[in-house]
Amino acid sequence: MKSSGGNTYTVQRGDTLYGIARKVYGASSDADIRRIVEANGGQLKSKDTPLKPGMKLAVPAKR
Repeated sequence: MKSSGGNTYTVQRGDTLYGIARKVYGASSDADIRRIVEANGGQLKSKDTPLKPGMKLAVPAKR
């Protein structure tokens, strides 16, 4: 699913923000993680917010 220049990612069991960033961006820098957290402010308060299977996260396009 497309979402404001990026994609939507459905969290799977065992996923982490670093793992999602690697899958989507090919890397997992702090800037990549911050970009995902900021795009999902309603669900993620910080990079340490626990992810739950089935959560749908907006993953903005890499700048």
